[in-house]
Amino acid sequence: MTRLTLYLLCATVSLAAEPRVITLEEAYDRVLQSDQSVQIAWLAARKADLEPRSALTRLEPQLIGTLDADRQHRSISSGSPASTQTSRSGSGQAGITLQQPLLDMTVFPAYRRGKLVSKSTRLQYQSLVRQVLFSVTSAYYSVLQQEQIVVVDTQAVELAKENVDVAEKRAKAGEVTRTDTLRATASYQENKRALIESTSTLDLKRNTLANLLNMNSSQLLGVKEPVEAKMMARTFDGLLSTAYSHREDLQAQDLVIQQDVERRNEIRAQYAPKVSAQISALSNSASNSVANDSDSSSWQAGISLSMPFFT
Repeated sequence: MTRLTLYLLCATVSLAAEPRVITLEEAYDRVLQSDQSVQIAWLAARKADLEPRSALTRLEPQLIGTLDADRQHRSISSGSPASTQTSRSGSGQAGITLQQPLLDMTVFPAYRRGKLVSKSTRLQYQSLVRQVLFSVTSAYYSVLQQEQIVVVDTQAVELAKENVDVAEKRAKAGEVTRTDTLRATASYQENKRALIESTSTLDLKRNTLANLLNMNSSQLLGVKEPVEAKMMARTFDGLLSTAYSHREDLQAQDLVIQQDVERRNEIRAQYAPKVSAQISALSNSASNSVANDSDSSSWQAGISLSMPFFT
């Protein structure tokens, strides 16, 4: 192996593709904008915000319209065609009813359950964001670590190549045997193999990071050492209590129990009485081939109380 081959190998490792350097903050911004699971969770949170409003619709007024039409044709024959009597009649009815629920005990537990569902979904969304950011952070630091490994392996190859040159010169001078030259050559080949493996691993980890960021996998990514965060000295018990109080997934699991309780209360409230007021207007029209046409209209209003005894 000549020195030119070594230079070509190092150039292939470092200059084969100019990576696009991306900071950790830029990676965070990009994954939050492009990750499909984050977008789906955000839409689910918006959907869950409609749950309390859906419960309140049970107390909103209902407007119902009806339209009926009926036409009859009757023929009566006494034996001869001349004595056949034919009568035609028709009637129509149109009405509109406005119904306003006044009391529905299922609204209150349904509204509370809707608020819990909305809050739980928001917590699940925040937990998913935390998991996505953590996966990006792990992939980012993995690339950063592998880049340093490649640098170390490159330096090891250079030193091993120098050892080969020194061993060959000493062998020509008779200071060492041919075995030392072969040993130095074998060490050089081992270091070169390690460099190729670490370079391939770096490409793989860069592709993994690019896939997490929804970027073109053929575009290699370079990373930058983030600013060191200042950590406060805390005990394990303090960190554990903080995790329990700030973990969104644990808080969402606690809300599931409260949702089940409100769901049970909603089912119980279905056996409570319901009060509603309604007002309706009807218009009737009738026509007959014998009698004159007639039209009539009426309206009525009332309050109803319904009480389920068994269902």
